[in-house]
Amino acid sequence: MPSVSTDSVQCFLLPHQLLRIAGVDGVTVSPSIKLSTDGLRQNRYFARFPAERADPEDIREVCRRLAMPSVAMHVAEQQFGGWRMAGALGAALLDGRVGYRAYFRSGIEAVDRVYGWSLEWRPGASAWAIKRYLPTRGETPEAARLAAERLLTPRPRSRDQQLVDGWVAMLAEAGPRVQILRVENPTSGRVSLDAAPAKVDQRGAEHADASWQLWCRALGISPEPVDDWRRRAVGGRLENVAIGRGDDDELFVTVYVGPFEEPPPPIAEPSRERVAVAPGPVRQPPVYAIGRLAFDPRGARLLDALETPAGDLRPVSGRRLLEAMARDPVLATAVDWTLELDDSAVFALAPVAGLDTLLVDTLAEQLHASSQRVERISLPGHLVGWQTLSSGRRVPRVRPEPRGLFTWSTAALLGTLPAPVPPGLESFLDRLYDGRQRRGIEARDRLLNFVSTQVSLLAEIFARQHGLGRVLTAVEVTPRLGPSVGERWDLVLRFAPPGPITLRAAIDVRVGIDVSEPLPVIIGAPRSWPVGRPGALTTNRP
Repeated sequence: MPSVSTDSVQCFLLPHQLLRIAGVDGVTVSPSIKLSTDGLRQNRYFARFPAERADPEDIREVCRRLAMPSVAMHVAEQQFGGWRMAGALGAALLDGRVGYRAYFRSGIEAVDRVYGWSLEWRPGASAWAIKRYLPTRGETPEAARLAAERLLTPRPRSRDQQLVDGWVAMLAEAGPRVQILRVENPTSGRVSLDAAPAKVDQRGAEHADASWQLWCRALGISPEPVDDWRRRAVGGRLENVAIGRGDDDELFVTVYVGPFEEPPPPIAEPSRERVAVAPGPVRQPPVYAIGRLAFDPRGARLLDALETPAGDLRPVSGRRLLEAMARDPVLATAVDWTLELDDSAVFALAPVAGLDTLLVDTLAEQLHASSQRVERISLPGHLVGWQTLSSGRRVPRVRPEPRGLFTWSTAALLGTLPAPVPPGLESFLDRLYDGRQRRGIEARDRLLNFVSTQVSLLAEIFARQHGLGRVLTAVEVTPRLGPSVGERWDLVLRFAPPGPITLRAAIDVRVGIDVSEPLPVIIGAPRSWPVGRPGALTTNRP
């Protein structure tokens, strides 16, 4: 087993020492232990301090001396409210290298609102990462189970399910009430849950034997070093218990205890775990999809509410789900929403604050027999990984961009036009909506899906060409020529007089669109050229 170098020990203890040197009062330490498929990690702690008893400039200087990247410091100052919002500094020793974390509060304590942030970095490296913390609905261990089954999608009777069961059991033994935070990494899309038991009758790490044993068995970890850590943690209370998916897509659990006056001395550990700090912001592929909203029920409580017998694998109807959510609205947060094409799920929707109400209303509109307003929904967003549905199928996961989520039917959309529907427009829209293999990942597909929502622009183009005696004969998507920034394409609509024609009688109408982001942007006004004379611009009008 490797030894821990003196330099590593000094770096590991440095956050606590610098806070003491700066004269910050009320500093307490909470060591933690992390269990995962990569083994056991116990050289971890964070030092809390009351913000009102710390000089913001002192905290800034501490972070500077801990070699926080300048870009990360700018983010803390400009986006997190500054150093006065800092509340804790953490350290972890991994494979002989130390990583740091700084926590910031937002001052807001409301469901699905950002409660706080953390910044993670390693000295001397440009890599850094952001996490944000959002309170979820529910204050019981069972609500925590629902949240875990929805966000982490453990397979029944799997190792993942054992980890979730142990997590919930530990929370239940600690007390009847918990605060549950959803922890999101905006860069990687990874999600975890951090639950803090209520302070009343709170227990320590020496309790909850069944949970520790279950985790060790599920992960193949020897219980001896875990028991050693638990003995060293005697005297501390169970402060937080986290569960989530790591960069290897495997579940982990982390237990925090405290408060103590000093951080634990680091011990030698096997070098097995990969570097966990994500690189700086990376581009996540954009998506613009169109389809039908659907769902994948998860969790025992949801199935019980729907009165689904154990072992019944038949699909649950949307009406039964809506009836259950009418009785218990919190069930909306326990549903994995999906987007379907041809009755087959093609995307899973990652949780976004405040989105559940819109999705429930959309599902109700889709199922209402007399409603002709909702046939489909647009789904712009970013790809953030994969999700396994209850059927065992893995589908891409999309973090939606709420500003671009719209629901409509063809009839309702055309009914918004101020003038009669131009001939050919409705059939053109039907052709776009029937793009069964067009999921909206490739740039061309994103463009066509987006264009199908721009009915006013299309109506203007079709009306003008109809007035000139032309009908639509061809559709093409081509890269925009010439220097450009972003991912710019042209939608080319070819119109010509009906019947036998020559190319000279046809005209191409080009609509420039930038699809580099989830919400595409139309570039300028449509342009038109006679076919065969691509250099001759006839008009800047459609």
